[in-house]
Amino acid sequence: MCVFLLLPLTRALYFQFHGFETPSVSHILPAKDSISTKKKAIAPSNGNFLSNLILSFNFRCPPAKSIYNYKGPLIILCKDDLGEETLKEFCLFCTNLHPNIKQHMIEEHPNQEQVAFVTSRPSKYQQRFWKLLSAWGNHAHNNMNALQKGIGFIIPSMLNSTRKQLYDMRLCSGCKTWLSTMSLYSHKKYCPAKQWETSFGEYLEARFQNG
Repeated sequence: MCVFLLLPLTRALYFQFHGFETPSVSHILPAKDSISTKKKAIAPSNGNFLSNLILSFNFRCPPAKSIYNYKGPLIILCKDDLGEETLKEFCLFCTNLHPNIKQHMIEEHPNQEQVAFVTSRPSKYQQRFWKLLSAWGNHAHNNMNALQKGIGFIIPSMLNSTRKQLYDMRLCSGCKTWLSTMSLYSHKKYCPAKQWETSFGEYLEARFQNG
């Protein structure tokens, strides 16, 4: 790690003391398409030692240790991004990240109508509904914000080993999960949001009638 951090300093010192102009970061950045030749070209570096050193260092800074601190260009989260970390999701009620969203909701938000409803369902339905609440939490407190700003990451329905591109993904209007374009059609037939609308409505009506 220390060797990589010292590389920009070593390079800059070499050029400075051997009478060469310090290389500009503009040499590293990809060239823009010459769509219009009327625009002024970006002025070359003036060879200022300190400014070029800072720019060179910042351009090579390692990424954040945790993917959850990532603030770069928008990406679809994949397994490689996690490294040794556990997948965390956003709580729909308190907006915080948690590795076990089901356990968190049961322990911290048992009085929420949605949580009480899920825990009252047969076990074969609970998993789908817990995933639904997780998806709504990710959508409300992370995914839409990241999409609007073009910065950060989107948590998809399922993490792939290789990164999917945004144009390969689609948002389900019901459960608010991001899926591949190929998966969306079949998903819509079994989207848990459809069953939720009916079951949760009946649950609230029964509770209202029972006082």
